[in-house]
This record gives sequence, C-alpha cells and structure tokens, in this order.
Amino acid sequence: MGRKSNLLVLSAKTESALETATDNLVEHFRKHPELDLVDVAYTLQVGRKEFNYRRMVVGKDIEDVAIALQSKEPQKVLTHHTLKNNHSIVFMFPGQGSQYANMGKELYETEPVFREWIDRCSRLLEPELGLDLRSLIYPVGAIRESPLQLHTSHAFHSPMMDKAIAPLTQAVAKVKLNPPQIPFISNVTGTWITAEEAINPHYWAKHARETVRFAAGISELLQDKDRILLEVGAGRTLSTFVKRNTAQSAGQIVLSSLPHPKETVSDIAFILNMLGRLWLAGVEIDWCNFSADKQRRRVPLPTYPFERQHYWIDPVVSPTTPRVSARKMKL
Repeated sequence: MGRKSNLLVLSAKTESALETATDNLVEHFRKHPELDLVDVAYTLQVGRKEFNYRRMVVGKDIEDVAIALQSKEPQKVLTHHTLKNNHSIVFMFPGQGSQYANMGKELYETEPVFREWIDRCSRLLEPELGLDLRSLIYPVGAIRESPLQLHTSHAFHSPMMDKAIAPLTQAVAKVKLNPPQIPFISNVTGTWITAEEAINPHYWAKHARETVRFAAGISELLQDKDRILLEVGAGRTLSTFVKRNTAQSAGQIVLSSLPHPKETVSDIAFILNMLGRLWLAGVEIDWCNFSADKQRRRVPLPTYPFERQHYWIDPVVSPTTPRVSARKMKL
C-alpha cells in the first residue's frame, strides 16, 4: 500500500520568484491533470536546488494540491524564509499515558521500515509478555481515541519503587554499559548525562525511583534558541509541556510526529507535514533515502522562474558634446 498523501516543496531566491513558481506549477497542473502526484513530489524533492524562500503543501492528488496552492490555504500551504540551516534536532520520547489504540497504524501499513521494526520488537517481546504486542497496539475494531490499557503494579518515580532499587541495580550490573555516543538529558539530574552516570548501574535504578526533572531538562535544552524539539511518539504531551516553559523563545520550533488521538488527520499527512516544517526551517532532508523503498520517476515540470533584469548602461549624451556625423570625415 502506498502513501495516501504526498509532500510537495518549492523554493526560490526571492519572494516574488516563489510566487511565480507557485503560479506556474498550478497552471501546469491545470494543463496536465493526468500527472501522478507521487512523481511530481519526487521530482520537486530530488530534482530542484533548494533556496531560502520556501513553501510546502501536503495533498492527496493533483486537484487537491492545485486548489490549495492557488488559494494559498493557510492550514495546508506553509511558507517561510529561512536564514539558517544549522539547527540541531532534539528527540523527546513520551512515557506511559500517551499511547492510544491504532497509533501509527497507517505508518505500519504503508512504511516498510516502520513495519519492519514494529514486527521485530513484537517478536522479541512476545516471550516476555506472553502476547503479540501488535494485537495490543492495533486491536481490531478499536477507534483511535481509545487509550491503551497498560497495567502496572507500582507507581514509578515514587516510594513504591524503593524495594526494587537493589534488585534492579543487581540486574543492570550484569549488563555491559558503555558511555553514550549521542548526548542526552538525564531525567534524574535535569541536565546532560555524564559518562560516569551512564555506566553506573545504580543510576539506572534511581531512574525508576526519582522524580522526573523534565522541566529542568527542557530549560537546559532551550538555552540554545536554534534547537528544534521533536516529540517522537504518540500525541503531543511533551510538546505541550515545552510550550508552557517560560524559557521557550518566540519562534522556537516544537513539533510532534503523530497526531493527537482526537485529531482527524491521517498519520501519513501529519508526519509529512512535520517533515515539511523541518525543511521550511532549513533542515537538510535526505530526499533520496526518503523514497528509497518506493518506485518513483521524474516528470517534466516548470523550471525556475528567472527574474531577468536589464543591466546595460546606456551612454550619457551631454548637451555640449558635439555630435559626430556618420559620414566619412575628410582628412
């Protein structure tokens, strides 16, 4: 099954050129309604240079995209002038309570890599859980608003975990721990994890008992105003917490990767919109890898609308300058 929506990206060196490029594309769609939106999206992604004036739209077919681009629908057509492309992206992973039935189901059905890892994790966990995790995540007949019932015997990060500290420390001590290669914020300390903490079994036992210092960690991250915070998981719980943090600066980008259970937008359309927003901000996207598992082809589309200007300097004729006759002068 292929993607039900596609992401189209346009860019130009000036605002006026971007408008012209948009109009040209809409006119091209009017003349060629038989075009496959999949191929159009691919051509724009891999076959065009990227400039700072950028525009994106997510749509289902040629007609859908043409209408949106022509009317500049603010909910679908997003435009941004990016000045920087050195943003670092922070992944925020939500914990218990944010999951819901059929979360990411459309991704599971259409994205081979996503499906491969869900299947692999389900096979690894089945002996421990005694059930196929996929039957819990994607129950037949469940609606997306239904929360997943995750049964726990104790409240994490509370005194109820005290008796588990010693056994958990002993269990972690049997595992070879290595310093992290990717820096991350510790929810125990509220700041960057150290190599010593990461390889200390007692630290991980404390992680199950101590208070989650999420606000302190976010304040640490927000010291860099160019960081993009992306919630990788179901819903927007952590994104909401970030936006309430007083350290967040105006214009700082905070995104979610999956819709809230009460949103009617599809998983694919939502995640493509997120990807487009990253591109609008100047993040470099590996478009070839993005479509590596799909059959795509380039199609003829309008080229860049060069804004030609006349720069020839005409000679200045002074009233006192004698005119030379075109006739031959006798010497």
